[in-house]
Amino acid sequence: MTDPLNDGPVAPTTVPISVKDLLDAGLEPQLRSWISSGPNEPVTAEQLTQAIGEDRLTQAAESLGREPGDLAADLAADLPGLIDTASPDGRIEVARTRDEALGIQARAAGSIHAYIEGGPASIYNGRDAIALTTTFNGVTLTGTPQEIVDDASSTPGTQADMVIVAARSLDTQNGLYTADMTVIFDAVPRP
Repeated sequence: MTDPLNDGPVAPTTVPISVKDLLDAGLEPQLRSWISSGPNEPVTAEQLTQAIGEDRLTQAAESLGREPGDLAADLAADLPGLIDTASPDGRIEVARTRDEALGIQARAAGSIHAYIEGGPASIYNGRDAIALTTTFNGVTLTGTPQEIVDDASSTPGTQADMVIVAARSLDTQNGLYTADMTVIFDAVPRP
């Protein structure tokens, strides 16, 4: 997938959390429960904020267009299950290749949704408007967020086409037409 603002591949946003960070924050009992086959002990958003660091959490939240507290709360809800899933039989499976690591990251990432801010756009010449149809990855965009890349396909480096087509103009519609349109892309974490 391409980043519409920077005309390049979308850089995945990551929140670095190391085992050392978790241990230094006093979360060894929780970490051991997540890796073991028993029930997972909960962690709070405040504990994860301490482990990650406020600056790193704020930077990740800003890149996702989210509030740091909301991101920390989501991480607190999801991290125990993610680590538990990554550690079957009480062992952590480490990716052996870059492709395998990207596959693991993609499975944890979720899907991509998009919409046109304010709804479908038109081109305008000061007198007449001609409707535009915008599709991304084969999905026609509207003012409502909808999935454009599913969870399984949302791997880093994936590219897709955005196609903008103007409706057929009438013979009386001529001149210089322009348009302004904002397309919003949202990363939607797996529930």
